[in-house]
Amino acid sequence: MAAQTSDGFPWAFTIILVVAALLYLIMATTAAGTRSSDAAGNGMAVAFGIVWAVLMWIAIAVLLLMARSYGGIPGWSKAFIVVLVPLAAISAAVSIGIYSERAGWYLAIPLVAPLVTLIYAAWARYPGLQALMAPEPANAIVIAVLAVSTVAPFVAVSL
Repeated sequence: MAAQTSDGFPWAFTIILVVAALLYLIMATTAAGTRSSDAAGNGMAVAFGIVWAVLMWIAIAVLLLMARSYGGIPGWSKAFIVVLVPLAAISAAVSIGIYSERAGWYLAIPLVAPLVTLIYAAWARYPGLQALMAPEPANAIVIAVLAVSTVAPFVAVSL
């Protein structure tokens, strides 16, 4: 339990959570602006949106690893999370690109999936939040959101 004070507060986790939240806000703002300029400007916004999304998902993965080492993530869900988080990151990047061309609901993927995952990581790490929801529904929600957000843009593009 490194980077904790004598009272046990997880400073390192909290700092990374704040950084991930800031990256989320920057990514969301950038991704939302991918249709507000000329072609070159929109292309730059897509590129920066994807860069911010990748950085944000790396921070989320670190948070989930830290929460796992604390013991807040039950064993059966670890395998799903290890597979779905990288796929959700790829899906978010693809969705930003699709949104820049087609508009519509595609922006929901890079906005909803990381937000739910950030909340889940905080839930898994802070014992006070674990009292608000049992592990089974919390794990089911995050796995369902990650699974749907991973598949949805690819299915929509193929239609």
